[in-house]
Amino acid sequence: MMNKNFKFAKLLNIKIRQEEIAEKKYLALKKEILSLEDKTEALTAEQQQLYQKMREEQAKITQQSQCQRYLKKLRQQKRELIQAKKTKEKELAKQMNVLLQRKKERKTFEKLEEKAAQKEFESFLKKEQKELDELGRCAALGGSLS
Repeated sequence: MMNKNFKFAKLLNIKIRQEEIAEKKYLALKKEILSLEDKTEALTAEQQQLYQKMREEQAKITQQSQCQRYLKKLRQQKRELIQAKKTKEKELAKQMNVLLQRKKERKTFEKLEEKAAQKEFESFLKKEQKELDELGRCAALGGSLS
């Protein structure tokens, strides 16, 4: 709506911008979480392939030993990714609260703007009605309109 006479118009613009920034941060965190999930799934798939390879080639002990060390490394990476994902999810929850607060603030200022516009419109209608009443009185008295 953007009423040009609204005294909090600049604040409303700031609140809208803050909400946009909060939403971008929220979406970035969500994207990071999805990336971490993809990496975790890739590690899990790699682990499964390695387990399969170990079952098929049981004869070579040195290769088994290398595979187990690599599996240990993969499990550690997976734990780290899961922990990073949990941390990001906590950040995401906090950012969601920030985003909701920004939306609430913006809506508050938009309601104030609507009320100011309504008040201005009612004032205009009252002024117009006074002018019409004055015209009616002058016409009823037979007087001049000047």
